[in-house]
Amino acid sequence: MSLHFLLRVSWLCALSAPVLIVALALYVTHTRLALGHWPVPHTDYDLGTLHDIHNILFGLLYLFAVYGAFPIWLICLFLSRSQPDAREWWVQASVFFGSWGIIVLAAYFDPTTFTKWFLD
Repeated sequence: MSLHFLLRVSWLCALSAPVLIVALALYVTHTRLALGHWPVPHTDYDLGTLHDIHNILFGLLYLFAVYGAFPIWLICLFLSRSQPDAREWWVQASVFFGSWGIIVLAAYFDPTTFTKWFLD
């Protein structure tokens, strides 16, 4: 396994949170357009097969970003023979944790009922 492969995997892990932001925005837009209004908490909606597929794909990306990306990123950083320089390490960490900060802030300050419905 070459160093370039490990660096690419570490960047894939670091970029999983920003990709999750884009996927979340697409999921929110899809839900809003499918319903014609913001979803109401404690209400089940049948939004069709395409929305179910979108929900599954978003869920898989979410599971990787939450449970897989950080441990794999650490493995790539500490098990490679020639570790990336400190600047690249800080950029990857900033991208990953900064994106998670944006996700948490967006959920906390959501003016719509989407977050409450989604977490329900």
